[in-house]
Amino acid sequence: MYVEGKEVSIVERTNSVMNTSNMPVADYLTLSEYFRHMGDYVAMMANSTSPWSEALRKSCGRLAETSANSAYPTHLDTRLASFYERAARVRCLDNPEREDYSKFVTLHAKCKEILQEEADLSDIVQLVGRASLAQTDKITLDVARIIMDDFIQQNGY
Repeated sequence: MYVEGKEVSIVERTNSVMNTSNMPVADYLTLSEYFRHMGDYVAMMANSTSPWSEALRKSCGRLAETSANSAYPTHLDTRLASFYERAARVRCLDNPEREDYSKFVTLHAKCKEILQEEADLSDIVQLVGRASLAQTDKITLDVARIIMDDFIQQNGY
């Protein structure tokens, strides 16, 4: 990767923050928002919000707050909704061109289309073999393999 005309390793430009399951997810979301505001590309993965929900349930029980039938606090749904909505509300003040995510929708649709074509072609490949396919169909199979191996089945490291 080239930055200001100089080759820089991706690792040198990567900030990785990991936490255990009992640490607050919201803090790391705020940290991710900070890095994004500074102009960095950020990917925030929240593995699970279940521990957070359990902690809210326990703390509300100790504070004698009213709870729903399931013993979870009545405001849990609004808290979780506000957490997930933050991803859509982040504004990059110094870089407005990064606010348009419409490409992801079209790329998602295109990936689904390619994977569906690959599923349709797999029956034909089993019957007549890959060699008898048209060149465009072979390319579709290769692109679908790349999507499956390199994008969908991402390694955590």
